[in-house]
Amino acid sequence: MRISLALAIAIGALSLAVTGCAAVSDDPTAGAASFRKPVGIGIDSPIRDLLDNPAALAVLNKDMPGMAEDPQLDMVLSMSLRQLATFPQADMDKAKLKSLQADLKATTLAVRTEAKPAAIATLKN
Repeated sequence: MRISLALAIAIGALSLAVTGCAAVSDDPTAGAASFRKPVGIGIDSPIRDLLDNPAALAVLNKDMPGMAEDPQLDMVLSMSLRQLATFPQADMDKAKLKSLQADLKATTLAVRTEAKPAAIATLKN
């Protein structure tokens, strides 16, 4: 008996699908970390997003004066501060990153706290 090439491919694909299903995690987002959107802002947010956020920009201006005006900033807009810190020219150590993360997190929490009463008032009306 002779199996056609198309049938052999279909059987192979089916066996791969069945075998692969056994390893599927209960978490539908497992293995898709690159598609997860970070909550809030922080050192893992793209620098472009930090610059577009007025509160985060204020943190950057305070903790890293002159960064927003750096002529080479365009080259790193898609990178995060954590990624930028891997370059010696950035002059950012773990302590600096930790400080930035704390300041950015505090800013995010402050914005959420301020926005909450307005949202609640809207729901009550």
